[in-house]
Amino acid sequence: MSIPLFFFILLRGMVVDVSEFQNFLRALGAKRSEIRVLIALVRAGKPLRFSEIVSSTGLSERTVRMALASLRDRGYVHTVGRGRATRYVSEKPSVIADMLKKGLEERVSAILTHLQYRS
Repeated sequence: MSIPLFFFILLRGMVVDVSEFQNFLRALGAKRSEIRVLIALVRAGKPLRFSEIVSSTGLSERTVRMALASLRDRGYVHTVGRGRATRYVSEKPSVIADMLKKGLEERVSAILTHLQYRS
């Protein structure tokens, strides 16, 4: 199933467009290349080969490799298969939305704690 160019994700009952999705990811420290790779995987709606990700994002192989490693470390992306059969797939948008929500709540909590100590 392919998601249209201007896709939407469900975030706890709210429709969020791709620019808001990017803003959430940026707020949690994601690089632009990581965001492009993640969006390409979400849009595809199926596991992609490394070469397909490079082609669809227009990023260099090195940049895609680094972005995938970071996204895997954060839990947004996982692999299917091994070796030449390796494919990359994003978590479901609802799972990503929950991860973003948790990350944002943690950042806000840390900021509020910091502000309380300064008062």
